[in-house]
Amino acid sequence: MLEHLEELGVRQVDWVLHTHHHRDQAQGAGRLATHGARIGVPERESALFAQTDAFWRLRKRFDDYDGSSLWNTLARPVPVDRELRDHATFTWRGHELLVQPTPGHTKGSVSFLTTVDGLACAFTGDVIAAPGRVESIHELQWQYGMPDAVGAALHTVTLLAGMPIERLLPSHGAPMDDAPAALRALAGNLRALYGLLGEMRANRVWTTWPHSVDQPKSHVLPHLWANTHALSNTWALVADDGRTLLLDYGFPSWDHVFADLRFVEHTLDELIPLAGITSIDAIIPSHYHDDHLAGVPFLQARHGTQAWIHASFADIVARPDDWKLPCLLPTPIHADRVLEDGERVRFGDWSFDVFHMPGHTWYALGLVGEVDGTRIAFTGDNLLAGALSPLRAAAPIYRNRMRLDSIRVGVERLMAHEPELLLTGHTGAIAVSRPMLDDFITWARRLELAFTRLVAVPELIDEALDADLAWIRPYRLTAAPGTEAELVVGVTNHALAPAEASVTLDLPDGWMADPRTAAAEIAAGATAELRFRVRLAGDAAVGRRIVTADLVLRGRHYGQRAEAMVDVVAATQARETGQRDV
Repeated sequence: MLEHLEELGVRQVDWVLHTHHHRDQAQGAGRLATHGARIGVPERESALFAQTDAFWRLRKRFDDYDGSSLWNTLARPVPVDRELRDHATFTWRGHELLVQPTPGHTKGSVSFLTTVDGLACAFTGDVIAAPGRVESIHELQWQYGMPDAVGAALHTVTLLAGMPIERLLPSHGAPMDDAPAALRALAGNLRALYGLLGEMRANRVWTTWPHSVDQPKSHVLPHLWANTHALSNTWALVADDGRTLLLDYGFPSWDHVFADLRFVEHTLDELIPLAGITSIDAIIPSHYHDDHLAGVPFLQARHGTQAWIHASFADIVARPDDWKLPCLLPTPIHADRVLEDGERVRFGDWSFDVFHMPGHTWYALGLVGEVDGTRIAFTGDNLLAGALSPLRAAAPIYRNRMRLDSIRVGVERLMAHEPELLLTGHTGAIAVSRPMLDDFITWARRLELAFTRLVAVPELIDEALDADLAWIRPYRLTAAPGTEAELVVGVTNHALAPAEASVTLDLPDGWMADPRTAAAEIAAGATAELRFRVRLAGDAAVGRRIVTADLVLRGRHYGQRAEAMVDVVAATQARETGQRDV
């Protein structure tokens, strides 16, 4: 932008006012500051500009249930000259701008209301991108699994629609001159989505808080036992000779969530004598989340149990440092057997069909087979008991990764197996019928329609849902000054046609990359991986540093869409921690 200011007759930038903290909005703020511009930011997001070093140093990597876009914070701090307080007025050369709080896209977002050439205007950031539509959907969630940001955004646009605003000036999209109509249309679309997410508000997994010790074990079928009072349900399939297959084994109770999600053994001390268990031969987790597999390393070490992990998340649990996902277990899990899509698994006299079952997360399996004359299906958090309807999903959760049809497709794959009993992740065993599943599919289709009506470019709906359009792996690595490491940047093309992508690494001062910029043509619906060798500065200070990937896709500049954390340590410490130096 700086290169083109003279063409516009601009001699000096006095102030830059930011609506929110995301990198695509603010990554140039530091450069503008060096050219004399002063920086104003929302008061509630000031630390995400001025104290980013502290943010990244304290950034939680594992057991993380934050559903928000806080990850989209600047890599390096910028000076803040003014914190813009909600409802305050900013005055510049006779112009007055009202700071209007407009949470939704982020918690601390603001809009600026002013008069320009006789028109009442609102600079709205990413509140709205087109009449009735937003730029992306994955930011519309703060708490894990909750529609809170949708509700806040609905309140924001309803409030703005009632104000005397004539023109909307968004961060993405063209100006809109019928502001009330554009905002009312958006309010209608947000209201439709908010209504479809009512289960997450109304549902309570337990009507009473479960006890951490007194957890009755259920004898579900002659050969099937369960503890449905632990944090996630643990299922045990026990053969006549006592050999046992476990399905999920996570934290002992909700109380242990507040003990920093610390695993302690549970369930087995009672279940072993009760069910006649002689050995725990294998465990199959439903998905990669810590609350469903935190006990797997314990089982492998103490009981010699084999971990049978679905191919969709085997690498995630083996190399958690590589991935930027919520609910990661920090302890790596080696897969003794990788289960492939369409595979048939045998245990004792039983056999089960394995299939990829996205929904709650992309990285999950479904397992269906017959036990004691009943068609059982192990579905994790894809299907749970509902409060407003017979079944619900623990979804959408955008950071878990999803596509438009993920929730529906996962259940459609299940329906092909005609299950009779669902073994859920948190709500026990549920007798299921075809009408119950049909009802769920109807809800999922309505959700897809609501998403499509809400996004500014409907043909790029999967991009609007994708928090990781670009990613860097490993997401966290440890390295010493002067050493090299390889970073892989992935970019997904969600369009229906091939697209050109270009990625440039933004590095701390004194660091080098080979190449600095890489490009690729990406087929429709595919992900390309671009490889970079990064050399740390020889005098790099010890501490956490952030590398970002600046993305241009289909000729559009998306900004620093991905980041990785590099923990710089002394050379001796790097050797002790097993630095990846290639």
